[in-house]
Amino acid sequence: MPKVSFIIPVYNQERYVAQAIESALGQTLHDLEVLAIDDSSTDGSLAILRAIADERLRILRTPANLGPGGARNLGLDAARGTYLAFLDSDDLAEPDRAARQAAHLDAHPLHVVVGSSYTVIDEAGEPLGVERPVAVGPAEVRWNALFMASFHLTTCLVRAEAVRRHGLRFSENLRITEDVRFLSALLLAGDGENLTQPLTRYRRHPGMTSRLFETQGWSAFDRVTQDNIQALGVACDAALAVRLRDWHIAQLTGTATPRDAMEELVAKLYATLKTIFTERYGEPPQAG
Repeated sequence: MPKVSFIIPVYNQERYVAQAIESALGQTLHDLEVLAIDDSSTDGSLAILRAIADERLRILRTPANLGPGGARNLGLDAARGTYLAFLDSDDLAEPDRAARQAAHLDAHPLHVVVGSSYTVIDEAGEPLGVERPVAVGPAEVRWNALFMASFHLTTCLVRAEAVRRHGLRFSENLRITEDVRFLSALLLAGDGENLTQPLTRYRRHPGMTSRLFETQGWSAFDRVTQDNIQALGVACDAALAVRLRDWHIAQLTGTATPRDAMEELVAKLYATLKTIFTERYGEPPQAG
């Protein structure tokens, strides 16, 4: 059984996929496998994968284009590793990513996921800057995840046993936010943390899937926020979820001052959510 299984969904990424695969195979931790799931690509991605000569690479194919959630589910089913590392086929893993994150989960048996900061790169791979997580420690990660993403999936290593014990899957009906739902559900199984070192290079380019977020993302994310708050036993519609998320962001940025009666009510409900959270999880959130 390998220590780490990289799960990399691939769809029409002939320009970048070889770099992504080589970054996973080139880890300082050698006890790993790399699962490349070709999601019925129509370009040369599959041929590029087949040309990579490394016995640690396993190539899977979807019967039809399933989207990133369905492709990752095939990876979940086939993975043999103790830990599962997610990476997108246009991104790059830093050489010490698997070693650092596996060591973290080894040292923290109650943790089920560890993410990290990431370096943003352009189409040519040139660095544009480093994005650091809003939440780092377990309590603030869990609290922040009620309102917005605490992790960037392409930076995450998760405990395979927790995924299987709780029957966690990626939604195949969503083309965006399926990762946020998966990670929110995973946090019900244990703790999570972000490392401050940038361990992934996240590529921004015109063809990236996350461009969908610009037109569809917030409405889909609103539903995730609504579901998370309702899971704490608090009635919440989509409009209130948006207000609570906006208030949470204002807390993080130091601009949370109620301007009217509605914002005063939102602030009170936010405080109530903090109390419920603390009673349920035993420690108050440190963010927001």
